[in-house]
Amino acid sequence: MNCKIDSYILANALGTSTTDIFANLETAKDKTYLTESDEYFSDRKVFIGKTDIDLPVYDKQKYSVTVKNDMFPVWAYLQLRDRVDFLKKKFGANRIGMVFGTSTSGIYNLENAVHNKKNGSFPPDFHYKFSENAYFANYLKNAFGITGPAYTVSTSCTSGVKALSSAKTMLDCGFCDAVITGGIDTLCQLTVKGFDSLELLSNGIANPMSANRDGINIGEGIAICILTREVGGVQIKGIGESCDTYHVSSPDPEGTGALRSMIMAMENARLLKENVDYIQLHGTGTNLNDISEAKAIFNIWGDSIACSSLKPLIGHTLGISGIMGVLICALILEQDQDRVFLPKHIWDGCRDENIPPIRLLDCNTPAANCRSLNFLVNNFAFGGNNCSVIVGKDYL
Repeated sequence: MNCKIDSYILANALGTSTTDIFANLETAKDKTYLTESDEYFSDRKVFIGKTDIDLPVYDKQKYSVTVKNDMFPVWAYLQLRDRVDFLKKKFGANRIGMVFGTSTSGIYNLENAVHNKKNGSFPPDFHYKFSENAYFANYLKNAFGITGPAYTVSTSCTSGVKALSSAKTMLDCGFCDAVITGGIDTLCQLTVKGFDSLELLSNGIANPMSANRDGINIGEGIAICILTREVGGVQIKGIGESCDTYHVSSPDPEGTGALRSMIMAMENARLLKENVDYIQLHGTGTNLNDISEAKAIFNIWGDSIACSSLKPLIGHTLGISGIMGVLICALILEQDQDRVFLPKHIWDGCRDENIPPIRLLDCNTPAANCRSLNFLVNNFAFGGNNCSVIVGKDYL
């Protein structure tokens, strides 16, 4: 069944407009878009994927924005409200659903409230609902005035694509005529220090698939789209999900769960492996993730398929990293065909003998001039929770 990306918004370290993000992807060479920050540790700086969301003073006052975390859903609402209003008139508010994915959600709000406690009490304007997992989704559902099914998915780093999968199912089953999906994740102390406690933070900028890789950079951002059953445009063609439960935080070293999710995505899309043109790697730059993902890819394609990771450019945006990748692929695919390219893999070029020699792109590579292009996006999470999405466009 058709699953068109009707409209979408993106914000990450590359920019807060699709125009800026595409332009920076086109020209990305050795420049870093990550920010070196000293706000998380007293003894060192770390690179983070900071997203420069801001609002005019008028909007901050109108929508009662008091902390950084409030700006993200308000910004998203302002970007999408006109399109949602149009779809409400077309389908009715009760036929529009929402499935949101997030890892951090309102954690920043809780941290801020704890930091500002006085005499053992939280600030008077703080309410526990501001720290709930559904904080962003509840805000947006009420702001848009939609009354269809709405809920939040939180499965660690696959939250956004799991939400996407659920949204597609809601369309396929006829529960909705349009579904708002994707997610928001914001930087906070818990996640940065939490990944540091797991010894997974990079000392510099992530270096995925390299023999010198030493971990990840945490990022933040917004990646939200509206799905419909319309034909044409950029389509979600297939989704594959698996859960190998190998370990609470480490992937199966042989990549069996990742392999299954990619095969299921191709089966769901009714595509052969030869019909997939590019893989956007989960590519975190951590030791075990890179090995297992590369093994899974090599077992299917060998060294024949183009691959790259965007983590050195935007950081690992946690729960929305997968949907961020899907929508970046959509951004590339919706361009005039002569501007469509496969993004460069940012690394130091030092291969690890323990990693199968998958084909990592050393430059932005023009896509083949063909009638159809299909990009596969990998996204893997704690607990062996794996998801692969095929996003594609058929050209006339």
